[in-house]
Amino acid sequence: MFKGTLADEASWQGLPQPIKRALQFLKYTNLQSLAEGEIEIEGRDLFVQIQNRYTLAEHDSKMEAHDQYIDIHHVIEGSESIGYIPRSQAGQVIINELQEKDICFFPPSSNRTLLVNKDSSFMVFYPYDAHQPCLAFVAPHPLKKAVVKISMNLLSEEERKTI
Repeated sequence: MFKGTLADEASWQGLPQPIKRALQFLKYTNLQSLAEGEIEIEGRDLFVQIQNRYTLAEHDSKMEAHDQYIDIHHVIEGSESIGYIPRSQAGQVIINELQEKDICFFPPSSNRTLLVNKDSSFMVFYPYDAHQPCLAFVAPHPLKKAVVKISMNLLSEEERKTI
């Protein structure tokens, strides 16, 4: 997991090239103007999902993880908390849709770390991370966010060693 801000480009220069390309897209695109849906940046290897959602109470949400894609979560409007825990500590998979949708779910974990995602911040979640997005601080509220999906196939062998 990596947390940074779009404003501090120097802090993310050590990340793999596909992640930097995705962050540059987030930084230099007028995200406010984008409608809900998917936009392919580099085909299905690098695309963004624009989501209009409501944040959830923790008990209404599950931890999730992916095998084939890296996620970058960035809030466009509003704010959210995201739970994070290493996937190896997330417990038993309760829903497995990895083959069909590249996602599996775990129960919420009291051992997770809660991170705040707002303004120009972003969070990168790798396949070895479990995360619980769209959590409300106090009460559920509207949220517009971008989730960039980056295929692990875009990373070189050297870049895979750095994540």
